[in-house]
Amino acid sequence: LIVEPDNSVRKANEARDTTGPVDGTTTFTAIDSLKKKSNYYFENHPTEKVYLHFDKTFYILGEDNWYKAYVLNGSDLNPTVISSVLYVDWIDPSGKIISQKRLRIENGSSAGDLAIDTTFADGTYTVKAYTNWMRNESPELFFSRNIRVIDPRIHGESSWDEKGKVSIDLQFFPEGGTLIQGVQTQLAFKAIDSNGRGVEVNGKIIDNQNKLVTTFRSSHGGMGSFPFIPDTTKSFRAILSNGEVHHLPQPHTSGYSLAASNMNADKILVRVCRTGGDDSHVYLVGHARGSIYYAESIGIENAFKEITISKKELPEGILQLTLLSSKGIPQCERMVFIQKGDYIKGYITCDKDEYAPRDSIMLNFELEDVKHAPLETSLSVSVTDADFVDVDKHSETIYTRLLLQSDLKGNVENPGWYFESQNS
Repeated sequence: LIVEPDNSVRKANEARDTTGPVDGTTTFTAIDSLKKKSNYYFENHPTEKVYLHFDKTFYILGEDNWYKAYVLNGSDLNPTVISSVLYVDWIDPSGKIISQKRLRIENGSSAGDLAIDTTFADGTYTVKAYTNWMRNESPELFFSRNIRVIDPRIHGESSWDEKGKVSIDLQFFPEGGTLIQGVQTQLAFKAIDSNGRGVEVNGKIIDNQNKLVTTFRSSHGGMGSFPFIPDTTKSFRAILSNGEVHHLPQPHTSGYSLAASNMNADKILVRVCRTGGDDSHVYLVGHARGSIYYAESIGIENAFKEITISKKELPEGILQLTLLSSKGIPQCERMVFIQKGDYIKGYITCDKDEYAPRDSIMLNFELEDVKHAPLETSLSVSVTDADFVDVDKHSETIYTRLLLQSDLKGNVENPGWYFESQNS
């Protein structure tokens, strides 16, 4: 299914630049071909991203839900020129759409509201927002947020706490995508419960001779990693502290592995390893939001190669590193997050120090960029009662949504946690 945009794709192409800077001065036929195909595809298949800023995270029956929507070009995060209509769906706990609104998009933004009346039942609702053009992509990339609706007449009569033993699904993710015989890699893991929520775990790795290989412990949201050297002559299993047993994936006897260290503020350190085969010439490509920002031909004469990628010309957000064979076939993939901290600074001042009940409040906003120059922009502000509405510093923001969550499939728990420091 290809859904035509509200405006012409040609107009979108004229408003964006998909080329992006490419590292290095040497031209390689395979890289040139890849760049040409990539640019052609994204010029003709632009993407959009949506973020809804709600005034609260929960509502009581009888209240009004207010929100402002931001609809942006997926490549440069400027206001969209593709769509003119935004769809906002409210979905009840049973999965039924109970409200769908069509909002006009002007200069990349819109606004809406919904009365939380007595037709709502106590429970968790899902709000999805998307454009007609976004339906070309996976629905997992639509904006989605869970909203709690509380009926004060029954709230507190039932408990949301789950009792009994929690069954854990332990998933393993080798860095670069595959385990290769004899090549040490970071083996990431994620432990989730039956509802898909992260569960903190700890345990040990045992081989088929019941020898201890290593121990592990999650660091956040049921996730963590540990160094691991695969061995095709053995099998390995993870034994959790609750006694559950989970088997590790089987390694390949030959192939490539791709590892990246993102701890340095100025550069990414990449290590490419090869075991078996005679293809010692590969390509490493780094792309973000539809543009190729890094491309290099790599010769692997001694089974491994280390590469340094400068972050200076890379955009903030997710950079996807792909390792291609000499024939241009993808072998490994690794995502890294580029965090530069170039934040807008905002200052809020009030016209009074104290206010009487029902007084009008005049707020003054001043915004400036990283060079302290004043900014003119479109914004939204939520004002709530601090005694009743908690502010979770790890919750989703427009920053986490546009730079992280919108480029990943699935749910990202507590996305603000990853932005607490440059090393998160």
